[in-house]
Amino acid sequence: LTGIRAASEPMRGASAGCIICVFSCGQHGAAAAARLGAAEMLIRATAVELAPFGIRVGGVAAPHIKQHPEVIANTVTFLASADASYVTGTTVICESNGTLRWAIP
Repeated sequence: LTGIRAASEPMRGASAGCIICVFSCGQHGAAAAARLGAAEMLIRATAVELAPFGIRVGGVAAPHIKQHPEVIANTVTFLASADASYVTGTTVICESNGTLRWAIP
């Protein structure tokens, strides 16, 4: 949250910007599902808070960040692009083989 606030300060004056949070969600169980849910809610709440300033907020979650750096980079690039100018408050889960089935009840 401190990082999001610090990043948003210069953007507020410009009335534009995009903040993208990248996080890992690669462990199993209730605690991991709770962390993913908390991160998604942080993204949504921050997007609502910063929308009046023209700042979009997005999230990228990956079960194994070190194994999929190119996929994560492409997702971040898309979220920061003009093609995603109407995307805010959303977390994209980057996984290709169903490894997150445990995290979705």
